[in-house]
Amino acid sequence: MLDGLGELNRMQHEDLGNPETLARIQQYEMAYRMQMSVPEMADLASEPDSTFDRWGEEAKQPGKFQNAALMARRLVERGVRFVQIYHRGWDVHSFAPEVLPAQARDVDRAAWSLIQDLKERGLFDETLVIWGGEFGRTIYSQGRLTPTDYGRDHHPRCFSLWWLAAESRVVLFTERRMSSRTTLSKTRCTFVISRQLFFIFLESITRDLRINIVGWMLVSRVLSRHG
Repeated sequence: MLDGLGELNRMQHEDLGNPETLARIQQYEMAYRMQMSVPEMADLASEPDSTFDRWGEEAKQPGKFQNAALMARRLVERGVRFVQIYHRGWDVHSFAPEVLPAQARDVDRAAWSLIQDLKERGLFDETLVIWGGEFGRTIYSQGRLTPTDYGRDHHPRCFSLWWLAAESRVVLFTERRMSSRTTLSKTRCTFVISRQLFFIFLESITRDLRINIVGWMLVSRVLSRHG
């Protein structure tokens, strides 16, 4: 069927000479290859026992974060340029002493296993791993402060995340002061600049076209090259 569709499009291209017709043929073929590769990618039968000794049995269970992280590694191995996975439940407005340790236990093993797998496969230095959320949390307690029941509110001016690998460096903040209980002012680097830098990363790994960013400033020594 795909061959027949391709032949019809080639005939149309010969008649009309529209270059978009050739692009359409390539899109159909790419979609077919992607669909046919999914069953093999999602089949964990090819993984050795040592994989699950490291990742744990929950890596075999769809819907678990461990399984999602393992699938992310398998996608990266197969050349997928951008992979995003989620872990929910971090909106901790109460019971932080109980909820946060449980959340950390739920993601700790998978995050460590992913990094180790990337290192063993020679993918660590060329893969940018970013751990972040939609916003940060305030530094003060929300609700009545007790030993077992307190939380953190939304922090729309703080976007905490960590990056590792892909020859990245840590940005060090200097010349900063607290203008209120929740806000840092006069920082040399803000999230906006970091976010724009992130888009530059995305451009280099996902697109051949330049992303136009108006008024941005690159923070020196954030990126490095070996040698």
